[in-house]
Amino acid sequence: MRTTSLQTAVAPPSFDVPSEGFRREAAPAPSASWHRSGSLVHCRRVHRIPFSGRLRLRGLNENHEPVDVELVATGRDISGDGISFRHDNPLPYRFVEVTYNAALGTVTRRAKLTWCRYAVDGFYVSGGRFLRQP
Repeated sequence: MRTTSLQTAVAPPSFDVPSEGFRREAAPAPSASWHRSGSLVHCRRVHRIPFSGRLRLRGLNENHEPVDVELVATGRDISGDGISFRHDNPLPYRFVEVTYNAALGTVTRRAKLTWCRYAVDGFYVSGGRFLRQP
């Protein structure tokens, strides 16, 4: 039979607990980030940061050439590997050309969309990986 005593219980380092009845352990070293990502940060190769800028999207046809229609979306987050964004209607394209303003000017990258979800607030949320630049 296993018994537990409050005298030996260990509180998680993120909680501020009273000193009596608990034994404190050293907190883990802080990560070098200003963005709170939760536990998913350990599963990702590249760190994501929030990005709420305006995006211009152009779908790419089967030959990876841009189509004439340009769509507007709002960014959610971005990393060196990919991007996620919110948009009004479902996207009929698997590959898109994404254009956005960055600190050093306008950036245009191509991405393969890997997921799309309908959000409760009536928008769609999509994301994908950037393709390598030729």
